[in-house]
Amino acid sequence: MKNFSQWEGFKGNRWKEKIDVRNFISMNYTPYDGDASFLEEPTEATNKLWGKLQELQKEERAKGGVLDMETEIVSGLTAYGPGYIEDYIGDVKFRISPLSFFQVNPVQTEKLYNKALEYANLTGNEIVWDLYCGIGSISLFLAKKAKQVLGVEIVPEAIADAKINAKINGINNAEFFVGAAEDVVTEYFENHKDDEECKPDVIVVDPPRKGCDHKLLETIVEMNPERVVYVSCDSATLARDVKWLSENGYKLKEVTPCDMFGQTTHVETVVKLHRKDI
Repeated sequence: MKNFSQWEGFKGNRWKEKIDVRNFISMNYTPYDGDASFLEEPTEATNKLWGKLQELQKEERAKGGVLDMETEIVSGLTAYGPGYIEDYIGDVKFRISPLSFFQVNPVQTEKLYNKALEYANLTGNEIVWDLYCGIGSISLFLAKKAKQVLGVEIVPEAIADAKINAKINGINNAEFFVGAAEDVVTEYFENHKDDEECKPDVIVVDPPRKGCDHKLLETIVEMNPERVVYVSCDSATLARDVKWLSENGYKLKEVTPCDMFGQTTHVETVVKLHRKDI
């Protein structure tokens, strides 16, 4: 076992070099048959974690294999601290649990989210859907300027964080749903077509690299929002989805790339689309 690191949050020091077990543990596993006494302030949970690792190591050795760190061997174990970290994007505070996604470059993330907010062009009267919303990071930015925001995310732990994040920021006009966006939004639309929430002014999507599910794109077009804001981490699937939306009633108005990871090939991109009839 080596490389125990602490994530402090951007407003403090992000990493502490000394060996420490506080909130999150970043581990590179090497076989070790000692005990956990070298850890600073070992706790009952720390010893449980260590015991689990040793147990799994013995099982793998008995099978002639090695321990695969891709296995969820530490799920549910908190060695020290509350089991989550807190960080800020702008003036919005976020609680982030281990299974939730959070951008690792908060300075650029604030620029990214502000651009999405600019493209949404909110006045305070709008109904907005935020799809693939994660812990509500974009949702809460939108909620400060919109009448109502509805967020959808497939990871239950992320939605739990999103609800808490809305509460700790004093935001009461954001509602969150657990499930695949293509299923939740489509079912909601089919069952509530006449409701105000199914006639949104803006839909924001921030999908994973695979882009938006085709069923979701079809539902977005049926919901007929004036504006679609697409935040993408993959230019190829972005181009595919924008092409389809452009062939089905929407016009590409503006594109802004955001360099999240300097000196790499990866960028995030924010796209503004408007209905062609407005």
